[in-house]
Amino acid sequence: MNSITRTLCQKYTNLTDEEITHLEEYASMLQALANAEEADVFIDCRSMTGKTAIVVAEAKPQTVPSNYSIPILGMLINWHDEPAVDRTFRFEKPTRRMCAVHMPEDRNVIQTVEPLFYNEKLIATLIYEKNADVAGARVCEADDGSKDVAENLFGGLMSMLSDYLSEAVILVGDNDEVVACNAAARELYSKKLGYVDDIMKMPLKNIQLDADEYFLPGSSMNGSGIRKREVKVSTHSLRYTTIPVYADHIKFAIIIEDVTELREQEKHSGAQSIAMREQRHRIKNSLIMLSGMLDCQEKYAGELDAHSVLHDTAGRLNALAATLEEIVHVSEKTASLKFVLEKVRANVLQSSVSTIQPVAIKIAAEDINVSAAYASPIALIVNELLQNAVKHAFPAGKSGTVTITAEKGILSTKISVADDGIGFDPEQGRKTGTGLGIVKTIVKEKLNGEFMVESSEKGTVAAFDFIE
Repeated sequence: MNSITRTLCQKYTNLTDEEITHLEEYASMLQALANAEEADVFIDCRSMTGKTAIVVAEAKPQTVPSNYSIPILGMLINWHDEPAVDRTFRFEKPTRRMCAVHMPEDRNVIQTVEPLFYNEKLIATLIYEKNADVAGARVCEADDGSKDVAENLFGGLMSMLSDYLSEAVILVGDNDEVVACNAAARELYSKKLGYVDDIMKMPLKNIQLDADEYFLPGSSMNGSGIRKREVKVSTHSLRYTTIPVYADHIKFAIIIEDVTELREQEKHSGAQSIAMREQRHRIKNSLIMLSGMLDCQEKYAGELDAHSVLHDTAGRLNALAATLEEIVHVSEKTASLKFVLEKVRANVLQSSVSTIQPVAIKIAAEDINVSAAYASPIALIVNELLQNAVKHAFPAGKSGTVTITAEKGILSTKISVADDGIGFDPEQGRKTGTGLGIVKTIVKEKLNGEFMVESSEKGTVAAFDFIE
């Protein structure tokens, strides 16, 4: 019988059997680690999309209260919420004592993260979490003598760094540790980046927010030895300047400017232009997709009624219009799935007014946001499924109900269209040329999802899922 760790890894990650077996060995030791460290311990793996991580193993301490009252196993992790996990996945190096930005149950936790390797490949992270209120934001202070030396060194370099003193300034010594920093640097690391301990005397590798070689003078620098670079860290945009320092016991200075607000302003100023360009691109893609659907019908042209073809085409155009009407319903890149489904439902009901079929269409969907690129294919798919149900599930004026549901799972979103009609006849879709074959193609090619149908004399359920 498969372990929960193996089941989650097989379903949601791209890890091999050997890599999963390696993680299972770690998972078997988690309880002992949790007790010894008096911390919640987790193993996180990248999901197959690469956009998130998923918790594949967990252990709560038996020696102290856990941070969580609910299981975290199988939960998705947002990179922006856990800078320590993000940092370890990016650098493949340990990260010590950083605060998580947002956690389940709104817990305030401190994380220490270790990379887990198999055959020199990073496959997961091992995470220790302690309650921040209990552990305390312990500040690592240098002894009085060291602190005085650091302050003197920093004071002596004031004139050289005067142009940057409003920004974060860090001095790195011969031992690759922070020997001095200003208040702006402490504030940046503690309040914005989630570091718990004071960065004074912290190893260079633990304040690293970009690739390791960046802080090493001599690599890709200009003639003066000064190197500049801008990086994205969690939700912050930071501009680094590394300056070689020719002084005793100091290797170089790091000046960090937080340009997040500037980048947000630039992003906002260009949003309208980008939105218009994306809108034109979506319209083009939608029309190409509609053209492909009509091409699929062409081979059945001799068997199809012209009125029916025009009716179906009008329905598809209305479905696309629903996504274009308020495609930016939530943000520039997302749309409200419930809004799109409501518009498609209204269009189908309106186009069916001429029939005497007393068919009700209900929506039982969460208010889910989907990417704008997925909105049009979803609208077309649901329109096809509703049209098929209204036409074929309730013959001879039979009343009934069609229910649309949408549920967001751990990784995927599932949408289903269920009716309580007479059941689905596979031959009927083949003869009309407008059946489920078109739907299956759109689900596979546009959503990278799976399409499923179950039918009996009690009705039909057609469902599809997709991962974003």
